[in-house]
Amino acid sequence: MPPTILFRPENIIIALLNYFPHEKTDFPANRQKLHSAFYELKKINKDIFEEFTFNTNRMFPTSEELDQALSNLEFCKYLGKFNPALNHYTIKEEVKSYFDEKLSNEFSQHLEEFEKLSRRLQELLGI
Repeated sequence: MPPTILFRPENIIIALLNYFPHEKTDFPANRQKLHSAFYELKKINKDIFEEFTFNTNRMFPTSEELDQALSNLEFCKYLGKFNPALNHYTIKEEVKSYFDEKLSNEFSQHLEEFEKLSRRLQELLGI
């Protein structure tokens, strides 16, 4: 069964980024750190992260869905890597407006959970 629009990986990432502090416009693009953090989030809430599968037979857990979702968000200009070393994602203003216009109603029953998961993601990424 294809994923519903509600819990598509891209939408989950947008919901999590929506709860980052407004003055925080970037986060580490370190693949090991990101994948490990999302793996920990999936342990907290398997339902929300159902579409993320992880290969744990490597040095750190990896998810093709996470890689693809981040790439899709870059392609759609919701995220960017504008720093010379490409070691940080920049969160574009469009993330907040997309969440407000397209997702906030659909996620209305999950807003507290997304806020909690976002805080945990920030801790795991050292933000």
